[in-house]
Amino acid sequence: MEFSDKTVFVLNHTAYFNTVGDEISFDSGTKTSVVKTSYRKSIWSNTVDAVLQYCRIVFDVFSHEKPISVITFDTEEKIHSIWLDEDQNIEALWSIFTHEGPPTNADLDLKHCASMPGLEASCNMLQMLTNSQKERKNGTNAGRVIILSAFMREQISSWIPSVLAALSKPVGSNKYARITASEWLFIDVLSESEFASEAHDLPLLPQPIELPTTLDHHSTGHRFLYYRLPASSLDLYRGMMRLVESHYNLASTLVQDIPMKEEANASSGSAMYGVELLHRAEAHDLLRRIGVIDQLMIRTETTGGDETTLPALQRPKSGFSRTLGIKWVTPKSSDSSILRYTTAAYRVTLADVGNRASTCLAQFVLGGRSVALAHRLPVSPPSVPVDSRASSISVSEALLLTCHGSVMYLHTLATVYPLVHPPLTPILDCSKSADLRVQSFVDQIVRPSRLAPASAHQHYLVAPRERAQQHLERFTRYWPLLESETFLGVNKVCTIFIFWAICMKRMITDEIIP
Repeated sequence: MEFSDKTVFVLNHTAYFNTVGDEISFDSGTKTSVVKTSYRKSIWSNTVDAVLQYCRIVFDVFSHEKPISVITFDTEEKIHSIWLDEDQNIEALWSIFTHEGPPTNADLDLKHCASMPGLEASCNMLQMLTNSQKERKNGTNAGRVIILSAFMREQISSWIPSVLAALSKPVGSNKYARITASEWLFIDVLSESEFASEAHDLPLLPQPIELPTTLDHHSTGHRFLYYRLPASSLDLYRGMMRLVESHYNLASTLVQDIPMKEEANASSGSAMYGVELLHRAEAHDLLRRIGVIDQLMIRTETTGGDETTLPALQRPKSGFSRTLGIKWVTPKSSDSSILRYTTAAYRVTLADVGNRASTCLAQFVLGGRSVALAHRLPVSPPSVPVDSRASSISVSEALLLTCHGSVMYLHTLATVYPLVHPPLTPILDCSKSADLRVQSFVDQIVRPSRLAPASAHQHYLVAPRERAQQHLERFTRYWPLLESETFLGVNKVCTIFIFWAICMKRMITDEIIP
């Protein structure tokens, strides 16, 4: 079941989240007098940072396709954003949290709450249709609610009946619809001491909440999960990154060996950097099909939570469970022509937008340049006859990074092959290359088979695309590859005679031969 069509964040804005969290040390003063100063962030600041990163990735990768709503509660509930397109950007979220400010001094004891604040408002938000749902009208209405609070574990089971009752309420407007499926993720954000004291019996990953048997028939299509995260900025950030990875089926790609000059010394030689990109997991399908994706993974996580080490490589910024490493290919002016060989395009975003290497890469690509990304594993291109004397292909492009407008896209190539730097040794046998009917192929197959837009208002007995395929199939049913294998193709007089015969047949029978 797809729960990511729309997401509601419910944030606790009470006094507990105003407690101090991480300590940040920095230098202050003048050149002659440097004073060590420290600043302590609150748990609320860490939570807001993690939520902003989660939302930024969703907005960058999906634009307005996966809307997000934000609800906070202290002494009252506040719905800050709904499914409007103008609310689906990082600037709108900045404005929301800026106006909301730090948590109030109000202390809320959830143990005495019959229903947690914000849950019923979340049900109303899920019932509200998004713009895309109003257009589709397919009858399904699913979504996800993520609640970030503290000390909820013991009370969640008592809140679920009221949630199910709110989900089953009838709707009285065509702008709302009954919720067919939903996922409720309760996240306890705990300080370091509280997290360590309960680490022996609390799950490390989201776990389903067992419901009473009396509620089983009411909870069909709805599931409830519990998760806990430390309140430190790094752990909270990585935890939210794992969630956005699993919720939206995203993947991480580290572009390696990008040459950049050091900022402090521009006259020095170039150093190699890596930039991590986040995108839909489907961008790795080609590498998965040819069986090299496991060898290209530079970071994987086991079920126990341990990660593989990355020798001589900077640790990727994101907390994604897996990261694929792929090499930067020196750009050429002709790289944009590779775009014709791509089969899919996926929006990408940077894992670390504040990193200098990430900024340089973004400026380079958004300036109109295209960059091929390749691996160096021994893979033979499929369906291509490789001469036994030809040298092995050392670099095989699989992806193309470019931009359309002001958005970066990762394109998947139709096959893995060194398009930017082709091998010097010809793929086919040199003794036969001079006898190939290259010009005849261009004149007789490529040029006559060029497609043109078909009229959308004309009725076709055969679809134009199928007609073109039939035409190409007839022309290539028997087409000799070598000049020595054909007589009619070499003799221009015979070719002219055949063309004249076809034209006469069209005139006599008034038959259109594609």
